[in-house]
Amino acid sequence: MPTLVAMDFVADADAQAVQILSSIGYKPKSRDTPLDRFAALYTRTERTIPPVPYEVRLSTEIKQNPKYKTHAKAFGEIVSRLRNGESVRPYLSTLAVRPAFQDTLLLTWGIHHLHLNTIDTLDKRGFVARKRGASELLLLRIKGQTAYLIDIVSHEEADLFDNPRLLEVVDRNWPELHHHAKGITGEVFTPQKVKALRSNHANFAMHVNGRTIMPTGGVTASGVPIEVYGWYWALHAELRNVEADVRRRYYEFFPHSVSPAQNWRAINVVRLVGIEDAYFVLQDQATLRLSHAVRVAAQK
Repeated sequence: MPTLVAMDFVADADAQAVQILSSIGYKPKSRDTPLDRFAALYTRTERTIPPVPYEVRLSTEIKQNPKYKTHAKAFGEIVSRLRNGESVRPYLSTLAVRPAFQDTLLLTWGIHHLHLNTIDTLDKRGFVARKRGASELLLLRIKGQTAYLIDIVSHEEADLFDNPRLLEVVDRNWPELHHHAKGITGEVFTPQKVKALRSNHANFAMHVNGRTIMPTGGVTASGVPIEVYGWYWALHAELRNVEADVRRRYYEFFPHSVSPAQNWRAINVVRLVGIEDAYFVLQDQATLRLSHAVRVAAQK
């Protein structure tokens, strides 16, 4: 008699997303789908900069900026945290930690901003000082496990987050971070035009430093990074493949379960209880024993 295993790892992953979003104050919408919840978690994680060790690179512009020395202490704190895999949450915008916030600078150009004040100014909310009119921002990009520090600018600079100058700095220092848009003629946009396009979640190529680029992979009409859809369906397929593997090799995953030669359960129930970078954590619901399924992505 074949071993029957009941599983729905995709539903389990969605249930975990619901739980995590609830814990951070996300207010669900009646029309939310599992993909919507995945997107909300994905974009919030990206906004808050995952606390993993990063290689830190500095642009030529930031090294030449007098503010680099003026704010050396706060700058050093942030660099140390990035290199050591510590959270930079205290330096984030207070909006960045909100579960449903859309950071258009990050969505369209991939650029984060951190408030450049020292940790000893921490307030009761857990954020460093950010006095209006006297705050400086550190602009950076995160790609893989590298942090690219772009420049230090005043929070009060006009059209700061819509100024193509930021892309020019990135492109001069790390042109590989931008997609070279072949066969497309980009335009030189003013900050006002950039702001207007972003307000409609438009995707637009730009003419920067003599070439046409796309800073990121683009966003959907609802303001979700297009790459999120690829990641979601890749995870979906990966979970379904693991289900098929568990059905084939159930007793290899859970060798302490009752063997088929003995009085065994008609149906074995297995749940997905955790998702790690290298493996999925599975649990047999009768014995509560855990097993790990190595992720395909971790093998590449």
